[in-house]
Amino acid sequence: MRPQRPRPAEGRSSILDRPTRVVAVVLLLFAAGLLLWSARRSAAKKVAGVADTSDELQGAAQGFGGAQAAGGSPSPGAPAPPPSARPPDPPPVIDGVTLEKTEVCSGEENLVTVHAHTVNGTDPALHYVIDGQMGQSVPVKLWRNDKGQVVGAHTLTVFGRGNVATTIPLPEYEVKDCRPTYVAMIKHRVRANTWADFDFEAQVIGVPPTPTENAPPPARPFKPVAYSWDFGDGAGVTTLGPLVEHGYEGRDQDTLYSYYVVSVTVRGAKGEAATGRVTLPLINPAYEAMAQKGLVQLLIALDPRFPELGSDGKVTQHVHLWHTQPAPVTIEHAILVKYYRQGAGQTRPQEVDVGQLLGSSTIPPGKEGITVTVTLDPSVDEEVFSKTWSLTGKSEDGHPVLGSFSVLIPPSRPSPDAGATVFDPALKQKIIAARQILGKDVVTDEDLWQLDREGMLRNLPRPTPDQVAAAASAAIADAVQKGPPTLATQQGRGAPVPTTTAAQAAPPATAKGAPATGAK
Repeated sequence: MRPQRPRPAEGRSSILDRPTRVVAVVLLLFAAGLLLWSARRSAAKKVAGVADTSDELQGAAQGFGGAQAAGGSPSPGAPAPPPSARPPDPPPVIDGVTLEKTEVCSGEENLVTVHAHTVNGTDPALHYVIDGQMGQSVPVKLWRNDKGQVVGAHTLTVFGRGNVATTIPLPEYEVKDCRPTYVAMIKHRVRANTWADFDFEAQVIGVPPTPTENAPPPARPFKPVAYSWDFGDGAGVTTLGPLVEHGYEGRDQDTLYSYYVVSVTVRGAKGEAATGRVTLPLINPAYEAMAQKGLVQLLIALDPRFPELGSDGKVTQHVHLWHTQPAPVTIEHAILVKYYRQGAGQTRPQEVDVGQLLGSSTIPPGKEGITVTVTLDPSVDEEVFSKTWSLTGKSEDGHPVLGSFSVLIPPSRPSPDAGATVFDPALKQKIIAARQILGKDVVTDEDLWQLDREGMLRNLPRPTPDQVAAAASAAIADAVQKGPPTLATQQGRGAPVPTTTAAQAAPPATAKGAPATGAK
């Protein structure tokens, strides 16, 4: 018979087991608390943008956070606590709305300006949407329908930090039955390989008269002869053509957004005029980097905008670097990485002398900054497609400083024996006209854009539907004849792809190294 264990005295079994259970529960609670603390600490580091590979930057970022956690007020320009570590901001307060006019014709612009503030001192983070368009001042157009009613529900919204928002109706003003005869529209686009250099294009549109029993005849065609531009930053110019360019790269960046009301007045051949405006909203990367990550962002512009192979066989790039801090910043480290052609990998990061690269270890405050010259010599680095330099340092008040720029081999320039076949009949007409105007056998995209800006290509005849259809058929036939691209055509230049060497640190990958401001 199997022996049985003695049974504990009645009423004592729970008392004897309780200490063990209590200890186990305490250990489990301690372990859960430790895991939660570790997860929150890791998330806070990620939000603060701490670089794991840099002990100095990590220590600096933790120092900023510690000063704020101690209860002191953050210093001017110091980063705000991470969004997860602070309570939500209260919504902005709208102080009032200013109307340019109290009455307008249907479709006529009325400049609407909103005034607002925050109750916690975060006014620089405010941004605005008026009648669906971003801007603190926006030209609004309201239209009346056939029943005499203003079309649509119109509102304005002010956003604060963290996108807390306050929305109110657009103030009412009188919209009469009349309509302007002509209106001018402005299109804008950022120029390739820049971050704040814009092309603007004006177009005059005739407005149909209000439908009535005795409607006036349609307006005569508008023939523009001059365009007077105001770019909203104190600069302006008069052009003969509808295209113009203007840069905002040197603007102040003490708010999250900068807004510019761009206007144009188009003069007609018979003395008539048409006006138009548009609000250009530009986010400020320097403010955003400081407010969200506590970093000083170096701003970069390239001259020339696109890399060029010089007569000496080298690519020479002038790089303008500046920042928005009130005092000089110090660059402590410069790291160079070379990228191989054909996506064949890259070299290991290599530290280079800051003084030799920049000519100085400090960058003065303001828009003047410094300009450095870098080169890429294919005869020396025959397998290299681009070189990228990454800069790190500190501002006078201890904020990390970051920036990078590149120089790269440009694509082959167009020639009679190189370049893509053009089938678009409108583009063909522009190319033929540009050759005649410039006296060149070969013209580039830049040539066409420049002539467009000067209004030299605006009177070309439009292609007929038959020409468009024939061009589409020719393009399809050409694509079928060429077939899919081969390895030889993909490699283009025929440059040798490097085999695995000690200089390479990565397996074949997509080649990098386009300029920090973007690529064409």
